[in-house]
Amino acid sequence: MDIASTVVDFESKTIPIMEPVLYSCWAYGETLTSQMERIRTNGITIPFKACHIRHRTLTMGITEQTVEVLQGPLPDYIVFFFMDPMRFEGKLKLSSTKMEMLPTLESFSMTLDDVIQEGYPLNVVKKDDALFYHEFYRKWLKETMTYDDPDYQAISEKDYINDNFMILERFRDFENQEGHLNVKLKFTEPLQEKLYLCWMPCFKKKIKFDRNLSVQMV
Repeated sequence: MDIASTVVDFESKTIPIMEPVLYSCWAYGETLTSQMERIRTNGITIPFKACHIRHRTLTMGITEQTVEVLQGPLPDYIVFFFMDPMRFEGKLKLSSTKMEMLPTLESFSMTLDDVIQEGYPLNVVKKDDALFYHEFYRKWLKETMTYDDPDYQAISEKDYINDNFMILERFRDFENQEGHLNVKLKFTEPLQEKLYLCWMPCFKKKIKFDRNLSVQMV
């Protein structure tokens, strides 16, 4: 959303922290002592999920294109979304969390080693004047009994249609969990403006501290 007629200039690229205060406390007890003894002997492993965002500029003037996503073990899950380049590159007057919903998108396919996976392609189905986004939202309201619960503040259909649009895949139906992952896009008409296809893979990772506090990430 454009919120100002001028660009705001900041004196510095960093935000100074004025008069920071650190609060800390000591804890002790039999349970903590036992835990620390195990760490001193065997070290400690901390699981976490590592996520990062990648993007590819889609080619203008064509209706079908393939984007290479990754090669190797599949992540725990992955999220795809479209973004205007100005939003992605951090323009101050535009929201960086606004993902585009493209009316010209016809189908979205995911392939592993050039094999279309189960459940794909995702086809845009138009019924009268409503796209499949409307039908999905209405079915979700019906299945969750939201129509019968006036106290449940569900997102409005207008906000759902006009706001963020993302595709999430958890790979639970993929026969193989490793390979060359691609996305195939089909549009009803050639792209006329520059657009990014973005994706965020999320991998399960672990940080291991041995008893000497040497660190290793796996």
